This record gives sequence, C-alpha cells and structure tokens, in this order.
Amino acid sequence: MTSGFRFYKPCQQLRDYIRYYWIFESNRPTETYTFPIGCPQIIFHKKSALYIPELSTKQDKLTISGQVNFSSHISATDNIEMIVAVFHSYAMSTFLMSPHLYSIIGKYLVMDWRIRN
Repeated sequence: MTSGFRFYKPCQQLRDYIRYYWIFESNRPTETYTFPIGCPQIIFHKKSALYIPELSTKQDKLTISGQVNFSSHISATDNIEMIVAVFHSYAMSTFLMSPHLYSIIGKYLVMDWRIRN
C-alpha cells in the first residue's frame, strides 16, 4: 500500500505549525492497519473516503483528526485520492481559532462544507 504515498515538507513559513503533508492515491480497494502518530491532522478526500470500523464511521470529504490514541483498521472499496496535513501537536489551534481543541483528542470531526442555499 505504501507505493501510493508521497510526502512533502511544508514551506518555511509553515514549518512551526505543520510537520509534513502526505498524499495517497490508489485505484483499487484498500485495507490496512494504522498506528497513532500523536499529531492532529486535516484530511481531504477527493474520491472515496476511508471507513474506520473501530468508530463505525466513514471519514467525510473534510475530516479533522484529533491526537488519536488508538490503532485502527481502515479500508476503502473504491478509488482513493487524499491529501493530509499533519500538524505539530500544539499547532492546530492557530489555524482553527478554537480554545476547545482538546475535546477532539482521540476523535475525528466530520466537517460539512457543502454550499447551502
């Protein structure tokens, strides 16, 4: 599965906040086991989103992952194209302007950003 991963360093101005970015693309069903990295992430899915059975949920187009403290099985039944910004453990609040980010530790937030009429 790692053949579809590409990692990028952030520009110099963002290095105090973002550890790295990664992109994953796959054109086949995917299933793997993940380990926590201790850093919050913002996850963007362009195609099929990942299913996380431990949470009985599928990530949405835009998902904010707190400092997850558990391993999980993830899978997708269709093509995947995603980009993830991995923040330093202390830095996400700078971008989200929320004093309550501690409440997402060990959780995923699903952000619905569809245009409403």
